[in-house]
Amino acid sequence: MKRKRKSEDVHEVKRLKDANGESVKSKGEEEDEGPPPESDFKKYRISKVSRKTLKSRGITHLFPIQYKTFDPIYDNKDVIGQARTGTGKTLSFVLPLIERLLKTGSVDVSARGRSPCVLVMAPTRELANQVNAEFESLSQSLSVFCIYGGVPYWPQG
Repeated sequence: MKRKRKSEDVHEVKRLKDANGESVKSKGEEEDEGPPPESDFKKYRISKVSRKTLKSRGITHLFPIQYKTFDPIYDNKDVIGQARTGTGKTLSFVLPLIERLLKTGSVDVSARGRSPCVLVMAPTRELANQVNAEFESLSQSLSVFCIYGGVPYWPQG
């Protein structure tokens, strides 16, 4: 028998029945009550434009990694976050950075020769492209440029 990796383990929840045969929630089982209140966009410094953009992408609330890191990142603190694949880690740092840039007015793309406002370094070309796409999809007013190794610079722009 092949053993599943931890990330693939499936936890089954058995339904218990009370004396009348009614289904009862077992210990540790949670009902799906929707997103927690702390995930509401309105609790964070997210502009109306960004909220609209997120909703158009089907994102109606922040995921746990996002609401736990939004304020520290926005307030320019160093953050280390760990979460599973597909939980929104990229958006967890892109969104507060974009909101901070928009608020401080650091998006003047007409200023030639100015240094970058944000530099994101990623360990792989795929992740660099994912981060680039996330920045581009959330703010059309930012000038975003992605450079990675292994190929000449000129076709990347």
